[in-house]
Amino acid sequence: MTKLGALVQQLGPNKWLIAAGEQVPEFVFANGPAFVTHYNFNQTRGRKVDLKYLAINSHLPSRKSDMQDILTLTPAGVELSKRDPHAVVYEWEFACTGKSTTTAPNCHRTCCGGYGTCLEACGGRARRFYSSCGFRVTLTATLDQVAAGKVAIACWGTHVPEGVLALPPPPEGRRPTPEQLRGLIRKCLNNVNLSMCWGRCDMKTFAINDGRPTKFPVISRHRTSATSSILCR
Repeated sequence: MTKLGALVQQLGPNKWLIAAGEQVPEFVFANGPAFVTHYNFNQTRGRKVDLKYLAINSHLPSRKSDMQDILTLTPAGVELSKRDPHAVVYEWEFACTGKSTTTAPNCHRTCCGGYGTCLEACGGRARRFYSSCGFRVTLTATLDQVAAGKVAIACWGTHVPEGVLALPPPPEGRRPTPEQLRGLIRKCLNNVNLSMCWGRCDMKTFAINDGRPTKFPVISRHRTSATSSILCR
């Protein structure tokens, strides 16, 4: 495992309690175990938040869901925590994509049993990202954890079966972290060292190669007046 922040507590095998805020993405993308930080992930669904008991303090003007968001209890949450402090009020699940922008990892395909790619007879059912690998990362928080300013991170499933050496994507095949992605977007919007933009910067448009953004097949090509003349690269 790489360097861990002082605010990380090991709760058990593949389970940690961490301070809410910027420490969460730092753990998932940089300071956590290699079987997490060396792979690409997509959320399996939108995060589950019980807004009757929980308030989200987002640092993003857009109010989009973000791992850095700070969780606080509402008055109803404070009252419920006195009776049921272990009630889960926050949950967010991510799945390893089993994919890369360059060399694919050898993740075991849950749809057909192939490694890295689907078997010929499969027909590519693993196009759905959650069919590509059985490894998951979940963020959860109970009422008492929210009150303490904490979030629990747990991992389950495997990239490959026991006895098989896991081969993660190379560094240049990993997606940018959310902070790197926001930096790319700011560069696009500010027209800094860029030319000819074909659309919005999103997680599916860039990889990081030696610290520099690298464009790979564009998923969305929506032009806007602010970005119609610049290409992020």
